[in-house]
Amino acid sequence: MAGRLATEEGGAVTGSRPIAFSLVLGWTLVVLTALAVLAPGAARSTTLGPAGPLALGQSYTGQLESSGDRDRYYFYVTSPEPAQVAITLENLGGGEEFSSVSVTIADAAATPLGAYAYSVGRGEAGVASATVGPQKYMVEVAPHESFGDTYRITTSGGPGAFGPYAAIAARCAQARSAVARRGNRVSRDRAKLQRVTARLRRSRFGTPRSRRGARVAYGKVKSRLKRDRRGLRAARRAQSPWCSIPQ
Repeated sequence: MAGRLATEEGGAVTGSRPIAFSLVLGWTLVVLTALAVLAPGAARSTTLGPAGPLALGQSYTGQLESSGDRDRYYFYVTSPEPAQVAITLENLGGGEEFSSVSVTIADAAATPLGAYAYSVGRGEAGVASATVGPQKYMVEVAPHESFGDTYRITTSGGPGAFGPYAAIAARCAQARSAVARRGNRVSRDRAKLQRVTARLRRSRFGTPRSRRGARVAYGKVKSRLKRDRRGLRAARRAQSPWCSIPQ
C-alpha cells in the first residue's frame, strides 16, 4: 500500500494513496500519527498509521489500488460543544467496471459512528456526516465492488470541526494548571486548619473572647477548605476529555 496524497485549493489536483499533506493556510509540514513527517509526493510505508489531521474546508485525493486497499485519515473536533462534521466523497473514476467507493467516519477506537457514504459510483458524490463531541476521529475510504478508482474527499462542518490538535493541548494545559492552583490552595488550607485547630484547643483554657476568636478562625478556614476542595474536584473534571484525547 503505497502512493501519494494531494490537497486541493480550487482547481483539480491529481494524486494517489494518502501519504503526506501539503495544506494551505501556511502549513508546511504535517505530522502523521506514526510520528513521521513526509514531504508532498513522498512514498509512504504501509507500516505508518492514518494520515492527518484533516483540516476544515480542504480537499484530498487518493486512489484505491486493490480490493483490500483502505485509505485511513484522522481529524479532531476541538470545540467544547458537539460539532457537525461532514466528509464529501467524490468518485473520480479510473477503476474497473462497476467499481465504487465508500467512506466511513469512526471514533478513535475505529468503531463506526453510523456516518457513511456507501457505494459511490464513478462520477457520483456522497456525504458522510455526524454531530460529535470533542475527540479524535477516523475516516476510512474503501473500495466497493471492484477497485482502482481515484477519489476526492472534502471536509466541512461547524465550529470546532477539523480543528488543530494544538487547541486540544491548550485546553488540557489550562485544565491541569487549574488543578495545580486548586491543589496548592487545598494544601495551604490544610496547613492553616491544623494551626487554627491547635489554637481552638488551647483556647479552652483562655478567656471567653479568645475562645470566640478561635472558633471564628476555625470556622473560616474550615469553610475555605471545603470550598477549595469543591473547586479542585471541578478542576479535575475539567481535564476531561481534553487530557485523554490522543494525538
